[in-house]
Amino acid sequence: PRVIAKYEANRNHQFYASFARGEKEGGFNTGLNVFANQRAFTPEKTNTFEIGSKNDFLDHKLRLNVDIYYTDWYNQQAACQNPVSAGGSSTNRTYTCNVAASKIYGLEVNADIRMLDDLTVSTSFAYTHARYTSFLDASLAQTLVLAGLPPIDFNGKHLPYVPDIKFIFSPRYTMHFGNELTIEARADAQYQSTTYVRADNFQNFGEKTLVDLRLTGRYERASLQLFVNYVFDNDRPVAGVRFFDSTNYSVSSPLVQGADRREFGATLGYRF
Repeated sequence: PRVIAKYEANRNHQFYASFARGEKEGGFNTGLNVFANQRAFTPEKTNTFEIGSKNDFLDHKLRLNVDIYYTDWYNQQAACQNPVSAGGSSTNRTYTCNVAASKIYGLEVNADIRMLDDLTVSTSFAYTHARYTSFLDASLAQTLVLAGLPPIDFNGKHLPYVPDIKFIFSPRYTMHFGNELTIEARADAQYQSTTYVRADNFQNFGEKTLVDLRLTGRYERASLQLFVNYVFDNDRPVAGVRFFDSTNYSVSSPLVQGADRREFGATLGYRF
């Protein structure tokens, strides 16, 4: 369910607030190496509160939108792993359990600025605080105690793949030649702070900056675009899967999806 309240001071200023409740269904663990009390897992739920405003200033030359949100994510489904005594490999001893909870809150600001008749700058900034408030996997507790190791506790860790900071800057300049020909130059720059591979936060992708360039010409129904993507040839991986031996606390190297490296080309289009 979602509840939204809106208030419009005038055509240039709108304010809103909303509350939403979400649920991800539960299910069953069908593996042979899980115990009877682990056969089922229950739904996870979220409560999200949001307030914001949408505004036009300077005779519509500046559009500024601001959004603040808070999400309580509880009974969260996670991957737990049984001890060696359950038999089988670490893969088929893994099962879904409801042991995690998270708090997520942040701020998003978007602005479109018309600097000149032909020059527009679009920017966006996002700050996201996404942390586990509890994540204690007790399924291996006995094994870890015998080995003299602490329990698996990810309380306070970053959620995987969620950067704290994300910033986008996109200037666009359009030149008009008569009524038929236009040429548009555009740059898209994006910065993203460090993200983590898994809930343990042992390995991360580091911060990264990406820049794309576009030069597009349009004449009547035809268009030609020249582009360069990933101008700085960034080598940061975009995704990874890491296998973690929870019993011995050993970390294997992750299998990663490599970065999209620099590419350039041209696109020819025609509207019928």
